[in-house]
Amino acid sequence: MAEMMQTEPPLPKWIIHIWAIDWLVALILFILNWKVTIVIWIIRFILKVLPVLETCGNIFISPFIPKLPTEVSEKHLQVARAIKKLKNTSLENETRFRANYKKVEEAIQKLDCNKDDEKIIGKALNYLEVNYDEIDDVIWWCEHGKEIREREKWWKEQKEQEQIRDDKMEDS
Repeated sequence: MAEMMQTEPPLPKWIIHIWAIDWLVALILFILNWKVTIVIWIIRFILKVLPVLETCGNIFISPFIPKLPTEVSEKHLQVARAIKKLKNTSLENETRFRANYKKVEEAIQKLDCNKDDEKIIGKALNYLEVNYDEIDDVIWWCEHGKEIREREKWWKEQKEQEQIRDDKMEDS
């Protein structure tokens, strides 16, 4: 608690005026009509101390909160989140795009996609409120993921061989 008090900025000085006005209004209400004041204090206590408004809000909003389908596992959600993140990355930021691209690859490698996984990832993307064109991308990723990995492996080998050739050229 002491740490929190030290890290939080101090309240402005005018807050004391609001606190004083609050107590002044309560005192005036008590003088004018003490029965109404007691009811107001009870209502105020309920709203201030008990999380009534938060609970009511959660109850009212619950039908609108999407539910996670039962067949969606954490691995499927991980793939869906990675695809969503990749889709939200602009092509202009190449390093971030490549990093997110690798995350999608890694997530799909852990999953070892099949047709059922494609459908489940589609449901996970629906849960994450992702567009349908991105769900088509999941199918593409699952079908071509191994091909892409093999191409990247080949590409890395080519770059390494070029680097070796360049080093030999510099040495001679």
